[in-house]
Amino acid sequence: METLCLLLQEANFRLNVDKCEVARAEILFLGHLIKAGTIKPDPDNIRGLTETREPTSAEEAFRFVKAAEYYRKFIPKFSTIAAPLHKYSPATVQQQKNNKKLKFELSAEARTAFHQLKKILTTDLILDLPDDTLLFKLQTDASVDGIGAVLLQITSNGDRPLAYMSKKLTRTQINWPTIEQECYAIVQAIEKWDKYLRGHEFILETDHEPLIHFANKEQLNKRCERWRLKLAEYRFKVKHIQGKKNHMADYLSRSPVDIAEEDIEERTQYESTSTQTDLSFSSLNNNLTPLKMTTAITRAQAKLQQQAMATPSIKLPDGKINELIPQGKVATDEELIIKPPDENPNKIIPFDMDDLRKCQEEDKTIQEIKKNIKNKKHYFIEDGILFKKQQLPLLSVPYVPAGLIRGDILKIYHDTPANGAHFGRDKTIRKIQERYYWPTMIADIRNHLDSCLPCAQNNYRRQKLPGKLKPIPPPEGIWKLLSMDFHGPITPTSKIGNRYIISLTDVLSKFVITRAVRDCSAATAAKFLINDVILKYGTPTCILTDNGTHFTSQVMNKLFENIGVTHLYSTVYHPQTNGQIERFNATMDGKIAALCNERRTDWDEVLQFVTFNYNTSIHATTKQTPFEMMHGRQVTLPFDQQKEIISLTQDPEHSQKIRIYLEKLVNEARNNIIKNQQQ
Repeated sequence: METLCLLLQEANFRLNVDKCEVARAEILFLGHLIKAGTIKPDPDNIRGLTETREPTSAEEAFRFVKAAEYYRKFIPKFSTIAAPLHKYSPATVQQQKNNKKLKFELSAEARTAFHQLKKILTTDLILDLPDDTLLFKLQTDASVDGIGAVLLQITSNGDRPLAYMSKKLTRTQINWPTIEQECYAIVQAIEKWDKYLRGHEFILETDHEPLIHFANKEQLNKRCERWRLKLAEYRFKVKHIQGKKNHMADYLSRSPVDIAEEDIEERTQYESTSTQTDLSFSSLNNNLTPLKMTTAITRAQAKLQQQAMATPSIKLPDGKINELIPQGKVATDEELIIKPPDENPNKIIPFDMDDLRKCQEEDKTIQEIKKNIKNKKHYFIEDGILFKKQQLPLLSVPYVPAGLIRGDILKIYHDTPANGAHFGRDKTIRKIQERYYWPTMIADIRNHLDSCLPCAQNNYRRQKLPGKLKPIPPPEGIWKLLSMDFHGPITPTSKIGNRYIISLTDVLSKFVITRAVRDCSAATAAKFLINDVILKYGTPTCILTDNGTHFTSQVMNKLFENIGVTHLYSTVYHPQTNGQIERFNATMDGKIAALCNERRTDWDEVLQFVTFNYNTSIHATTKQTPFEMMHGRQVTLPFDQQKEIISLTQDPEHSQKIRIYLEKLVNEARNNIIKNQQQ
């Protein structure tokens, strides 16, 4: 044990004590059951052959012996052993027809040969340990009964088998077109033997010619195309094999053993797909209800919403681009009336300052304030538009009249991916307060969020764990201490094969950088750190990671050494040490789920929208937006109102002003973090 531990220490290899077992009598390793002095195949790898039934027809007996014949190089005296089964080989087509009419009975010699060949094919005489230096080969086939596959390695003596797969099809799968059944066999085989095939190039042999270009050509069949994208992370070449040479896979598909299973991604829209990671869409949404369901809200909430929309709709100029945003709404009597298809109550009509001016002119409350503007110290008029002087935040923003325009603002800064991404109440309130004002704003925002169906389905309440926190002092400046981590694996895999999210957070500003990736390797982490972090934002002082091998490998150690970054590790088995990134992951989960499609296969497409909204929203701890602390300026969102004429002037003191401004933001953020830690 001491020698083993020293070797592991020299290789910088960390063991999880909870997962270690000492003095085991047997272990499963690389597809084999290893005992003292013996190595046998993993029962799961050979079940497809060991549990196959005895032949019930001459055709089945002939098919089995032809499958076994493929490995005759590795079976001494094969001809002698297989002779009783060869008697069932049809000499002519007429003889084959006659055999079907006759009652079949397997002779005692043939039964003995069948079981002897099965034993030979599933023992270490044939099955060998996989060799990473040799090329893997996968042969698959599908029939009306099931799917079959065999995993081999190409050796100097021929193809040597490693494992077998034999699986039945469900009633639904039996009715699939042949190309989908053949493609399904490929997917199931690759997923079953992922531990052997991932990271290696391999050859895939199929007797279905339409799938020859499966690996590198878009498929017309939608189901096959989805599977092709799912397997995009594997490196393989598809080759055609004649059906008469694909004996073993053909036999396994016609005598299926394993119970049929539904493809989890084939579920209907009324079911949610499961996940196996922190990004647990299922934990947020275990019982996803049909999208036709509307959110129930109280009478008080309904009254608030109706008050906000009480004013007759104001007609805005034509020629605007409409963006349709689905969201829950209060059922009213008017909704019982069938409306024309073009009357969508959820459309968003972008507006500019001219539109806002026209809307204000039709609002009685605003007109009253304008008439008595001299007595209204918190209001002023600019370019014919009424503005309100805000205290927190200290800004002057336009007064929004009652009517549909308020509802559009709520949808823009909460529902749309680029502006809101379904973030929570406080962030939405602050985001809208920095841009607009109306008297019932906070109540309307709360009501809108309470009636938001995606939020109701995907957000969950968090509860702090008992006990006192041990706060980490905030860094002295931005980009001094960063926190990095992988998130996943995420199920389902995205359309283009991404399974993980790698993210990095600046501990002081809370600014986050993310990217969807296919694996969690050290090479992926290094590429992300160089391309997405250092080349865009500069080199940080320290980076904090967990103790995963993707961060403790020689690749990462060499990279940190070359760029002059101090690499810090979180406490082993205590991920709270790296709490900054863990907290972002928890926030990110529900927001991504709220923006995803039904099957969650586009999560990597909405990731950057969620990241952008996180960076441009007020942070509860620093009381600043990460974007502003990082860049020294406030962000302009896609729907924000901007002046039509912009004057470009040179300010000789601009650099100093930015420096002073950033110092002010940093000091405020550090003080707010310390105050928050003391609570």
